[in-house]
Amino acid sequence: MNITVASNELQYTLETAVLIYRSRNNSTPFITLHSVQPPDTLGTLPQLGAARPIDRRFVRSLARSLSPRKAAVEILPDNVLACTDDILLWWLPACRRPMYFETAKREDEESVAALNGRPMSHPPLVFLVDHSGLTVRALPRNERPTAETPLMIAPYWNVYAHGGVCLGSMKHPRTLSISAIQGWEDGFFNSRFSHPNTPMLTGFKDGIVALWSTLADNNESYPLEMLVPAKQTLADLLR
Repeated sequence: MNITVASNELQYTLETAVLIYRSRNNSTPFITLHSVQPPDTLGTLPQLGAARPIDRRFVRSLARSLSPRKAAVEILPDNVLACTDDILLWWLPACRRPMYFETAKREDEESVAALNGRPMSHPPLVFLVDHSGLTVRALPRNERPTAETPLMIAPYWNVYAHGGVCLGSMKHPRTLSISAIQGWEDGFFNSRFSHPNTPMLTGFKDGIVALWSTLADNNESYPLEMLVPAKQTLADLLR
């Protein structure tokens, strides 16, 4: 069985077939690989050879054939925790950066507006970017985390309980490359935080706005004891 691609007039011959089986009760597919025997005579259909399991060699070969251009090799900086074609995971030590807020229609509009553009301390954070978006968690200690490090709720508006960030109009990179890390951090901190998506963002008795107010324009470190446990480890986040 041959096909001709009109754009370059190349002729392709059917050589291998991949069959995917899926059970109604199991979302994990079963995949087999078959060689294809050409038809004996005109008008007959090609015949599938015996099934054999998919192996890594075939997957790598298929990936290379679909991406003929060699991917650029990137040197991993110390802040990167994991990097694949599908995810980029890194950590940011505690830092001082200004925050910006959308205050319209808030009862505490005046007090929140007073925080706009003022530098304040932030806890150490973990950022995870994948094809579904951005996830942010806080860290209990200002040190590079391991797989077993417990994660904390990131104390920011626009972040859901599961850590996902409501991107809204946030400007951010469209890639998962190492060079995009700074763009993702800038996009997060320079966005306008507008509303809480998590019931409890801090253990500070007067709430997160009051805590931000105490941190604005001074050199106090973020009080890590006020972080709320996310009940997951770094390894859990990757799962």
